[in-house]
Amino acid sequence: MTFKDTLILIAHFKLVIGDRAKKSCLLLLFPILLIFTVQGSPGSDNICISKESNSKASKPLIRMVAGYSNDSTSFDPFVIYYDDLATYNFDGQYDALKIYNTDINVPNYYVTSNDGRQLSINGVPFCDNICVFNLGLLTEKDGTIIFRSSDIDESLSDKTIIINDKVTGINKVLRPDEEYSVFLMAGHYQGRFTLSISSATVGLPEIRLSDDIFRVFSSNRILKVEIKESHRVGGVITLINLAGNVLLRRKVDYPGYYEYNLSFERGIYIASFVSEGKISTKKLFLGTN
Repeated sequence: MTFKDTLILIAHFKLVIGDRAKKSCLLLLFPILLIFTVQGSPGSDNICISKESNSKASKPLIRMVAGYSNDSTSFDPFVIYYDDLATYNFDGQYDALKIYNTDINVPNYYVTSNDGRQLSINGVPFCDNICVFNLGLLTEKDGTIIFRSSDIDESLSDKTIIINDKVTGINKVLRPDEEYSVFLMAGHYQGRFTLSISSATVGLPEIRLSDDIFRVFSSNRILKVEIKESHRVGGVITLINLAGNVLLRRKVDYPGYYEYNLSFERGIYIASFVSEGKISTKKLFLGTN
């Protein structure tokens, strides 16, 4: 592997010497057949990452970032890129696991593979229609978080990228001049946000599975989920509360009927089923019975 066959990302951390703390960074290199150039003077907190073209082996990519609205240096990236040999499950040849930042002023933003691995780099096969990705965000302090796309390969300019917030119900198109912002309490948000990437050029794409594929209800504090046999394949079932906390995440390999014993309080919850790049979401009221 040569240096030009690498992808460089930055993991933020704080270097403490004596009683002085300084924001710093760690360069992470991955064999993704891409190269990013890191620009910044020694001792500076302002780091810039730019992509250089490798015409022989580069892969089309989309780079997403999230950070605090009051700190332009706090944005944390992940990358989705396309390769026909990649899959939607984790593969060490095409994906890179998320390495958490230790700087509390920088959130941890990542994409989740179908088998539940947290990734900073996610290689996926080309998708002609719509692909949906589960996102994760870990914050150590309260604040307004901005989500945006920071780098989209020219060959993907026809793609529509939408972030979905299951709590607010907002679907926001992310373009170079458009972003989504929301105030979040410190916490780990593992089921609240999804990202859809579609070939649609206008309007919001239809990212839902057919409504009759996924059915969910509760009885005697048991969550009951039915995935119709006609769907033929499995996926990931997730249950979150309105604060975005994940109460349940289960990978199922086949359609069918599933039951889960849960300890939950009376209230409104959101259940989702993600399969083959599409999603079905149900809002349900779980009582005390």
